[in-house]
Amino acid sequence: MEEPLVSQIFTVKFDLASAAKLVKNTLGEEGAVQDIRPNSLLVTLPKARLAEVNGLISQLGYKAATQTTVKQAVTVLYTCPKLEQVVPIVKTRLTAAGTVEILAPDKLMITDTHHTLERMETVLKGLQLEPEQRVEKEALVTSVYTAGNRESSELKPVIAARLTPRGSVHEIKPNKLIIRDTTTSLKSLESLLSRLDTKLPQVMIESTTYEVFSDITVDYSAFVTWRGKSSTQPIPSLEISLPSIPGKEDTIGTILGYLREGTGELKMGEVKLLLDFLVSQGKAWIVCRPWITVESGKKAKIATGDLVPYRAYQVVAGTESFVTEYKEALIALEVTPFVKDDGRVTLNIVPEVNTITGYRGPEQLPLISERKAETTVTIESGTTYVMGGLTKEEERQVRRGIPLLMDIPVLGNLFKSLDREKSKTDIYIAITPRLVGYRGGGLAE
Repeated sequence: MEEPLVSQIFTVKFDLASAAKLVKNTLGEEGAVQDIRPNSLLVTLPKARLAEVNGLISQLGYKAATQTTVKQAVTVLYTCPKLEQVVPIVKTRLTAAGTVEILAPDKLMITDTHHTLERMETVLKGLQLEPEQRVEKEALVTSVYTAGNRESSELKPVIAARLTPRGSVHEIKPNKLIIRDTTTSLKSLESLLSRLDTKLPQVMIESTTYEVFSDITVDYSAFVTWRGKSSTQPIPSLEISLPSIPGKEDTIGTILGYLREGTGELKMGEVKLLLDFLVSQGKAWIVCRPWITVESGKKAKIATGDLVPYRAYQVVAGTESFVTEYKEALIALEVTPFVKDDGRVTLNIVPEVNTITGYRGPEQLPLISERKAETTVTIESGTTYVMGGLTKEEERQVRRGIPLLMDIPVLGNLFKSLDREKSKTDIYIAITPRLVGYRGGGLAE
């Protein structure tokens, strides 16, 4: 343990009375002198004698701060910048941990070890510094903390915000921190760390990504019938009574409006049922249906799609050649769950759709369109949130021809063709978070 620090306040002595008397005796009846504590003199004198008084006052350690001239009379405020002269002298005698701070025109505070202040006592007296209040400071102690459940990068900013001005924290391993501060501060941090470094709740994320043909229509009465017969029942908390609508073809937007009728609220479980109905009708399909378990506050990423090959031109050591490279055409989903004290789950959802929209140049380099969105919602564990609004416009090269003959080198070109097809679909993503082994009781801050 290092030697504790001490903060000592000193008052600087200014002999204003002697300085004022000397100036007044010099001016006689021609001037007036007033001492303004702690370190200033206000002198009014004839303009003709200004140079004489300036020379005298500078010998006493004073200098002019302000000056006002009215006709032939001059009023000058002289101040003694003694502290400005004292501070550099004091700094040269401090240890690396020592500091000096000016508190007022006649007061400064020196912080250092007992030994250093005692050694400086004679020098400080020579500078006419009189000691006043003394405050003991706790010594700094170094502690190594090994995290059991959290990473040190998560704990470090929280600890740094709660250190004293003299404290510090350093990350030395993914699960180790070196904390340096006073004993009192370390005890407080120890209690905080015991609450922070707890096992995080786990969340199982179930997601279903649907692709739906754009501009389709839906037979609403058929959906109502299918919903009643389907073995896939919505969660009880999402049950609503469907309005009685004559059987006709409507857009998805109109159907969603029907589902909102009565309560004014769109139940996400019903939206997912509608998407499942469209899959059963061949008007949509499921791209992927993964599930993944992740800790609260950690990011989970799910991606599905293709690596699209293309020919890239390159020159190596003066030799020209073509190589096959790939670009990603993916539907990706990033989900970060945060478990709240009441057991609900806040989801930060970032879906991204990358599709081929065309080809460029003789190498037929695929052009990738990127569409991205972000939202944050809070829902109950086990309930479903559906996110839409992303479209997928794609252009693909399709090879058609006579089987076998189209594969003959060179001659096969006579029996095949390379066509381009464009398609447009809408992307919907249904996400259901489920808490794993969570008993509540509040989370660490």
